[in-house]
Amino acid sequence: MSDDRFECSACGMDYDRESAVKECRICHRTHCDQCLDEEGLCVPCREE
Repeated sequence: MSDDRFECSACGMDYDRESAVKECRICHRTHCDQCLDEEGLCVPCREE
């Protein structure tokens, strides 16, 4: 995979790194915008 793309840890989709990467404030893994809520939590951390 190229450095300008990344795979979301939660949904597994491939995204453009510059426009979609956000970090979960709990686990600090990178996720797409759709997998983070308004509080900055990713789907797996929200479910715990």
